[in-house]
Amino acid sequence: MVSFVNVVGRRLFSAVSGGLDAYMVVTGGAKVEAILASMVAWLVGARPVYRVEGGPVIILPKLP
Repeated sequence: MVSFVNVVGRRLFSAVSGGLDAYMVVTGGAKVEAILASMVAWLVGARPVYRVEGGPVIILPKLP
């Protein structure tokens, strides 16, 4: 899990630092990886989104 968080964090941080709008697509329900990826995205300034199959893209709100 540490390696996963490290890789996701570095890639998203690099994109955000470069001035890009960064998005993390979260799928697969409430798996630990999806939750961690969302948290990392919020921390580095990226936007976690959920793609509904056959439907819209939903930007997930930041929780307190």
